Amino acid sequence: MKIIIILLAVVMTATLFIGCGDTDTSDSTFTVSAIQDDPLAFSGIITIIGEVTTQQQGTFGIEDIHRRPCCSSFVLIVEYNGTMPQIGDTVHVTGSWHEAPDELIFLATSVSVK
Repeated sequence: MKIIIILLAVVMTATLFIGCGDTDTSDSTFTVSAIQDDPLAFSGIITIIGEVTTQQQGTFGIEDIHRRPCCSSFVLIVEYNGTMPQIGDTVHVTGSWHEAPDELIFLATSVSVK
């Protein structure tokens, strides 16, 4: 019983130190958690992978597909003029950043549901 408790403690501690998900998947494809601290460090045309969690006319929000209960939830707002994905869809959004007066918007030129 004592060994099980120790192993459980080790696993829980490791989970806290591992973090909130993968940082990237290729040279120009990133998870939401990879870009959330400094989005403008990712310039040019990039692709971001996420899960759709909110949706409004012309915009939707995505969260990291590797989010864990230990981590705060960051929602990236995506502006897109095409067919909107559904809440719960895993998407690859390709586009670039647009700086508005009071906000930073990711303007998607393409969205693919995976």
